[in-house]
Amino acid sequence: AINILTDNTSEGAMLKIENDGTGDAVIDYVLTGANMWRAGIDNSDSDKFKWGIGTFGSYEKMSLSTGGNLDVAGDVNVGDDLNITGDQLTFTNDTASAYIRAADALFIESDFDDDDGSSKPIYFRTNGTEMARMEATVATFAGHVAATEFRPTNIVTNKVVKFNGTQLDDANITDTGSLITLGSNTVVSGELEATT
Repeated sequence: AINILTDNTSEGAMLKIENDGTGDAVIDYVLTGANMWRAGIDNSDSDKFKWGIGTFGSYEKMSLSTGGNLDVAGDVNVGDDLNITGDQLTFTNDTASAYIRAADALFIESDFDDDDGSSKPIYFRTNGTEMARMEATVATFAGHVAATEFRPTNIVTNKVVKFNGTQLDDANITDTGSLITLGSNTVVSGELEATT
């Protein structure tokens, strides 16, 4: 065993691993007859600090760049909240789909801190094109909405909701809760389709 002891109050290296050549500066942790963990600076890869099983390269499990970017080869299991101070969470695998999954309810919330008293929308985009937007009181979709049920809220008596956000007002419209009846003087432009 090696025991390094000092009573110096200033900051300074107690153990220094230095490579004056073109190789790496690393420390190996070995269990005889089992895996070897290697940690240190990879001189051939922008001086990243890496952790790996055996040699670096295809065996590395985690690397930290000099700019502070952390790359992890496997899953990251977080036992508590994961707080991201940047403005993006990016999935860069071009050959597989990306998933955000929850074992129970999944909440997506914007402006949770309400720092300026105004609500912020949630956008859904593909290839930079906005497909849907969720705001405090309205949801906007770029194309068709395919659903087995569509249940508008805040319906006013004797008004039929139109899909441009307005309402069709006619005194001859009767809504019984299970049936909407249009009076004989109601003019309908285009197709009118009813399904059960």
